[in-house]
This record gives sequence, structure tokens and C-alpha cells, in this order.
Amino acid sequence: MKHTILAPLALAALLGLSIYVRAGANMRDERDYGAYLDTARSYAADGFAVDAAQYYIKALGMFPSLGLRMEIADFYVESGLPETAADWCEDTAAMYPDEAEPYEYLMEAYLGMGDIASCFEIYDTAAKRGISSAVCEGIMSEIEYAYFLTGKYESAASFSGGFCAVMSGGKWGYIDETGTLRLRFAYARAGPFGPDGRAEVTDGNGDVYFIDTKGNKRAAPPERQASGAPEPVGAPDGPFEDARNYSNGLAAVKKDGKWGYVDASGDMVIGNAFSEAGDFSGGGSAPVKTDGEWTLLRLYKYAGRKAGKAGAL
Repeated sequence: MKHTILAPLALAALLGLSIYVRAGANMRDERDYGAYLDTARSYAADGFAVDAAQYYIKALGMFPSLGLRMEIADFYVESGLPETAADWCEDTAAMYPDEAEPYEYLMEAYLGMGDIASCFEIYDTAAKRGISSAVCEGIMSEIEYAYFLTGKYESAASFSGGFCAVMSGGKWGYIDETGTLRLRFAYARAGPFGPDGRAEVTDGNGDVYFIDTKGNKRAAPPERQASGAPEPVGAPDGPFEDARNYSNGLAAVKKDGKWGYVDASGDMVIGNAFSEAGDFSGGGSAPVKTDGEWTLLRLYKYAGRKAGKAGAL
């Protein structure tokens, strides 16, 4: 009878001891965590980045959290390591895919580094994961019409059928909307591609004929339209010296002797920095002339990541 009374008492004592041991271990862990964090912050304040990083990682290994990861990202930025901070936040976004903070931090970081293409990529990733953020939307409105320039040409026509005729070395060829040369510089004249996928060209011998988008010589289409471009939308009204028709939601306008682009509301979204400016293609590209040469202006929102250097915002 005495043994049956003692057994539950012994179990209760063991349970209490176990709780006490666990509580003690938790207190030690919290104490160690606090010590690691204090040491990391102290080293960071003194500029000892490597030592600070080691203690931050020790603390994170004990009690991982989004807040601490974002503090570490701040530490990397303050230590002059913005690219390391960006890589760190990309990992953080993968670990906390439903939290907006890593995406906001990344977009702000990439914007500060002038990496506009990565801003678009991060925004797309966040959108696919259903993340809604006023910060991210604000950045996107700021960079919606950010652009870069690529290629140098002596002359250029407008886009038609996804191709733009450009001149180099006194000869005409064709580039696509990415700026890639698709048909070599071999023509004395190069017309626009029509909806039939054919363009009228004149070769070096003076022969006139049609080609397709692969450069194959083709018979003339039975009913040839003058242009493959869609029906133009009217030019914008405003205090402009000149203006072109809208194309893909933007219109080239001339102000103070230079060309830029306005949106459907008539707001200047790409500053007047060009001596000449062509229409935008459906893929977000337009031929512009600057410093005496023609080049291709590409909007980042249509371009791939790491595409080039940002133009004026």
C-alpha cells in the first residue's frame, strides 16, 4: 500500500524536476542569445563586421526570426555591403514567403543600387505569392518608365511587325524589340515589315524585292498595305512644339527643342532628352537619337533582369 502511494509522488517529483531542468536550459539559452546579440551589436557599432556577423549568426541559430534577419540585413547595409544584404534578403524572402518586409527591403535596396531590372523581378515574385505592399507599389510607380539604351546606329526607322530597320556602315539591317540584330546590314534601303511578315528592300545591286523575317527572298504579297503598323491613335494635346501619335500607350513629344514621351494622361514620363524619338513597339522599345547617334530605348518592365544601366527616372 505504501508503494502505491509513493509511486505517483515519485512521478510528480520527476516531472517537476524535468520542468525545472527545461526551464533552466531555456533561461541559459535566452541568456546566451542575449549575450550573442549584445556582442554582435557592439562589434557592429565598432566596425568589426566579420566578428559581428559571427555573433549574429550564433544568435540566429538559437532563435531564428524574421525580425532578427532584417536586423542583420540592416547591419550588412551599414557595413557597406549592400549586395550581401540583398542576397541575404532574397534568402529571407524564400524562408518567409508570406511576409512583405523582405520584398520591400529588397526593392528599396536594389533601387538604391540602381538595379531597376531586379526591382521588377522582386515585384513579380511578390505578386505571384499574393503579397500586397504599399511600399512595393510606391517603388513600382516610381520606376514604371525607367529605361536603358542599347546599340548605336547611323539611322533608324520605326518598329513594324516586331522589327526595326537600322543603319550601320551605310547599310540597313533589322533589329528586334530586344535590340538583337536579326537581319544583317546588307540593304541599300529597308522598308517596314507588314502584317504578312514581309518587307520591301533594295539590295546593293539596286534590285528591289521582298524578304521575310528570316531574310529569305519572297514574292510580293498580292495586296500590299503601305504599312504593317496598327491604326495610329491621335497625338496628345498640350504645350508641345511637336508630337507624334500614341503607340503602346506613349507618345513622343517635343519640348524645349528635345523629345521625350508622355502617357495617356499627357504627363511627361520619360524626360525630353533626345534630339529625335520614334514610336514605341508593343514590346516596350523605341528608337531614339542622342549624341548624334540612334539607339534603342527599352523599358525595364519589358526587359529581362540585369539588362543594362538605368536611364532617367
